[in-house]
Amino acid sequence: AVSRWIGLEKPSVFLLTLLYFNARISSGLMVQSLYFIVERSVPYRLEPPEAVFLLAALLVVLFLLSHASMLAVMLYVFHHAEPSDALTISGTGSNIIKLYYLSDPGDEPGPDTWQYTVKYLEQHTNHELHAEKVVSGKALHETVTEEAVSIAGYNTAGPASVTITIEAGDNEIVFYYTVRQYAVSFNANGGSAVVGQTVNHGGTAARPANPTRSGYIFIGWNLGTAAYNFDSPVTRDITLIAQWRSVSASDKM
Repeated sequence: AVSRWIGLEKPSVFLLTLLYFNARISSGLMVQSLYFIVERSVPYRLEPPEAVFLLAALLVVLFLLSHASMLAVMLYVFHHAEPSDALTISGTGSNIIKLYYLSDPGDEPGPDTWQYTVKYLEQHTNHELHAEKVVSGKALHETVTEEAVSIAGYNTAGPASVTITIEAGDNEIVFYYTVRQYAVSFNANGGSAVVGQTVNHGGTAARPANPTRSGYIFIGWNLGTAAYNFDSPVTRDITLIAQWRSVSASDKM
């Protein structure tokens, strides 16, 4: 492994020797290792004190080289370690791969620097009905509560109050609304019945076919005492009343 790391095609005799002596030292056979070096590597005999000096020097060198070899092996393993385990997908059903990370404390916002966003949307269309609100200066794991705002012509389509706990990442509260609907009723005032209508807030009622009444002529529809304009937006429940006048002799001519 070390040979490949430093670019050698085949294991080096030198590296093998280092690993060999490291194993001998690790097993407590220091004397035999030194004897191997002197017996196999030095072609002549030395007399004390030269022999003692040589043995001491070899001992130091052997110690350093043995640790260097282990360090090289550790660096190789660390350098070539795979970032994740392999997963074989087999069979049927769902297969899930989860990657877990440790956050870098230096990248995390400090205390009271988290925020959350509140949105007000129309249900099904996600049309923004009110400007979103961003609230800052919140602590991690802090609990916050928001209330739905009142929007003209709309009803809340869910809880009017939502509580969340501030977490790392995006924090969002969304209130959904449905358009308010109104009933437009028609009082025929003695004439033939007219079917009522349901109109969205801000919409307009459709003019119905004129009702009929024996002996009378239909004039129009009133809202209260004033004639009703069917182009007017509907913003509440209303009842329109039919207006009549009697058939005169001139009407029969």
